[in-house]
Amino acid sequence: MELAANVAANTMLAAEVLNEKEEKVLELIAEGMSNRQIGSALFLAEGTVKNYVSRIMDKLHANTRTELAMKMTKVTIPPAPKLP
Repeated sequence: MELAANVAANTMLAAEVLNEKEEKVLELIAEGMSNRQIGSALFLAEGTVKNYVSRIMDKLHANTRTELAMKMTKVTIPPAPKLP
């Protein structure tokens, strides 16, 4: 769950923060799970998962599940320390 929060912050999309359930759904999307699989894992109906996915896509300004997964796997590399 911390990863989803970091992704939102790292991509400067934190204006609309994901709630805990949305973060978990986003993590499972990034793992390649279908709505049905996510529903089974989180004990949610498939339609409920679809609603979560739609809200997440709106909040993170993504058009596809692939974009969401890419946002989840984006890693920010800190700058190298300056050498003396």
